[in-house]
Amino acid sequence: MTFKWESERRLGMLLVISHYNDIIMARVFAHQDILDLAKYATVPVVNGLTDYNHPCQIMVDALAMIEHIGSIEGTKGFEPDQKTVEKAQQAGISKIEITNDAKEAFLGPRNDATTFH
Repeated sequence: MTFKWESERRLGMLLVISHYNDIIMARVFAHQDILDLAKYATVPVVNGLTDYNHPCQIMVDALAMIEHIGSIEGTKGFEPDQKTVEKAQQAGISKIEITNDAKEAFLGPRNDATTFH
């Protein structure tokens, strides 16, 4: 259900939340909700999860790898299942590149959907 932030009650709630916090991290379903939160809040809003993307997941994945392996550089054995990659490539929706080089994964315009598993 998408909230209509223009309503006086919801705007009031958001302003109170903004007043008592330095930042808001929200996990919502509809991506428009996070955009509306960011529009009307008086503090920064972090997208914790929407139906469009999950931008904080990469930070959690990288931290878990550092904690368990000691580094995110040169890691092997965390590649996605090859059959799944082939199905995704056959769908032709986007370009898929697999790398074990963390710096390569984060540099350049290809980093918009980078994740480690």
